[in-house]
Amino acid sequence: MRRISPKPNYSDSKVETLLPYKSKIKFISSKGTCIVSKNQIDYIRSESNYSTVYLTKGTQIVCCRTLKDISSKLLKTEFIRVHASYLVNLSRIVYINSDYSLLTLSNKDTIPISRSKKAALKTIIQQIID
Repeated sequence: MRRISPKPNYSDSKVETLLPYKSKIKFISSKGTCIVSKNQIDYIRSESNYSTVYLTKGTQIVCCRTLKDISSKLLKTEFIRVHASYLVNLSRIVYINSDYSLLTLSNKDTIPISRSKKAALKTIIQQIID
């Protein structure tokens, strides 16, 4: 008769060491695998099945992932899709023009806002600021 072993006991220290990785995302580019902290991302621009990740340091990562795939890995409270081709870090937005057609990020890049995304952006901005 074989003895059944109890459930393995995972110590809290092992779980705590994995927590910092929840704030990171992996991008596979032609140069290798990049592990980036989510708060280092300014915005992501899609070009067909490829996406370019723009980081706060001014560097760019081109990866073979769709914007839909990337946005599913990011929190909706931190990033918002403002256009079919753009996913923006909410903490980087510094200016939105009066008709909600363009936004400016802290790195001075301007991003277009599609008509279909205006209402969602207004709602999220009001929830965050107010």
